Amino acid sequence: MKFSKLLIANGPQSVGPEMESMFLKYKELKKLIKAIPKADEGIEGHEHSAAAEGAAQGPGAVGSTATSDAAQPAAQQPQQEAAGAPGRAQPQQPPAPPMHQPLSADEARFIATLNEEVQKFNTFFEDAEEDAVIMLQALSDELQAWITANNGSSAAGASSTGDGAAAAAAPEAHARLQRLQARIVELHGQCVLHLHWSLLNYGAIAKILKKHDKRTGIMLRAPYLANVLAQPFNSTSIMSRLVKAAEELLEKARAALPRAPQADASGSAGMRQDGNATAGSVQGAGADGVAAAV
Repeated sequence: MKFSKLLIANGPQSVGPEMESMFLKYKELKKLIKAIPKADEGIEGHEHSAAAEGAAQGPGAVGSTATSDAAQPAAQQPQQEAAGAPGRAQPQQPPAPPMHQPLSADEARFIATLNEEVQKFNTFFEDAEEDAVIMLQALSDELQAWITANNGSSAAGASSTGDGAAAAAAPEAHARLQRLQARIVELHGQCVLHLHWSLLNYGAIAKILKKHDKRTGIMLRAPYLANVLAQPFNSTSIMSRLVKAAEELLEKARAALPRAPQADASGSAGMRQDGNATAGSVQGAGADGVAAAV
């Protein structure tokens, strides 16, 4: 299967409308590659390799020292830093290629478009991380408030059989907890989806660069991908921790009402199974995409 079809199958059509434009413009980049003249016996590739290496640094490259700093894993930072992401690689404009080996206009247009796509990915992913951190904290606070408000309510209702108000309030409390669980499952699914999105876009970049190098003879793929690995959209340790935190919060919500009616318990289990199924299918699709790219 052609990668463009794989990207369509696992990309925009498999996510919500807010993410449809957040996938690599694969077809547009292919057209830009076709506008670049083919290499002649590989000689032009060697002549332009220095210029290509400079342009290949892409967004976020500021020299060897900054690249080393950017490569520090985001997992070492607290979750609360996700909003500002102070330890992340800060995207910058790519360095200009050496003047004695200028790139052609078509080549420069391809690199500029690819850099714009990476910048777009970085902005989107950092915003998604910030939103997920805020939502996870809000859900955690809401669950804790529910536990505090309903602590011992079941026992009180059982000891006061004549208290009709307590008996009537219990089903509503159960329903509220069920709705809270559903929102936690939804957040978990969104975080897993963003991990899949990151993996798929990395695979798309790798594939389009492979096509570029094959046509032009300019070895752009290896240095550019080395830089992409340090970009915020590909630094998924914070998002992975959010997935784990959402799972733990869901377990806490399920344990908050151990004596819930059987229907409630089965409904919670069903949501949990749906969440796991979503995670498995999304991660599987993403792995297939990267395997096809490389």
